[in-house]
Amino acid sequence: MVLLPENGISFIGGIAGKNSGDILYSTNLHNIGTAGEDTILGGGIAGISDGTIGNCLSNMDAPYVEVAGIVGENTGSVTRCVNAGYAWSGCGVAETNNGVLMRCYYNDTAQSGVSNGDDTAVGLSAAQLAQKGSFSGLDFDTVWQLEAGAAHPTLRPFTLAVTELTLVSGPDKENYFVGE
Repeated sequence: MVLLPENGISFIGGIAGKNSGDILYSTNLHNIGTAGEDTILGGGIAGISDGTIGNCLSNMDAPYVEVAGIVGENTGSVTRCVNAGYAWSGCGVAETNNGVLMRCYYNDTAQSGVSNGDDTAVGLSAAQLAQKGSFSGLDFDTVWQLEAGAAHPTLRPFTLAVTELTLVSGPDKENYFVGE
């Protein structure tokens, strides 16, 4: 969870408080809370985004009015995302959308996909969330998967191919990261 205070508003997100770049192929499975802040704008992936959010899954519950399943405020692009969590008083995908929203799906316990702005998100019942046919435009061959008996789709695990690895003498460590 990331909390980013700015101009009296705290942007809170499961991956980023504020996104101005790309958040791709990411999953948030944890709820976000207000941390005692009076004014928050939050989302399961990002609090506010003028960048790109694509092929992301949020399975967090959004019990607060200004917290949405994917992004609190979108002026960028949100595509091929799924919010399988419950949005009791928030929105399924975005609280405010003044950007691009395409092929996004949410648990229809939310009142709508978007509170303010263009709403093209599709609300799905619990039964529909468990059916591949409900998700037009999601790539179930290489990106998404829906296991038999699962409640909703998940992102496929992916493997990063390492084409070259050079180890040089260094301090004794258990973990090495790219560039070390």
